[in-house]
Amino acid sequence: MIHTSDSEIVSLLLDHCSDVIDINFQGDQGRTAVHWAVGDPGSLRLLIGRCRPDLDLVDTNGASALLLAIAHGQAESALQLIDAGCDFRLVSDFYLKRF
Repeated sequence: MIHTSDSEIVSLLLDHCSDVIDINFQGDQGRTAVHWAVGDPGSLRLLIGRCRPDLDLVDTNGASALLLAIAHGQAESALQLIDAGCDFRLVSDFYLKRF
């Protein structure tokens, strides 16, 4: 698995490898490409627009991509995820289970 926050590399991969990329693949931490892309709104925009990923998958800690965006102060990414239709309830469910 390649981890990058560079939207040009993401675009190149999608242009040339989209037929072999499993956009919803969950690595050893249970995170998908969307989880990793919340730090770079350009990459996230590409993934959402071109791949139609499952935005509601959670990692091994129970964190959705939206939760990570909020927790790390990535407002633009959080708005993109909400606009794309992710389930905001996953964020509240995460916190309700913890406290």
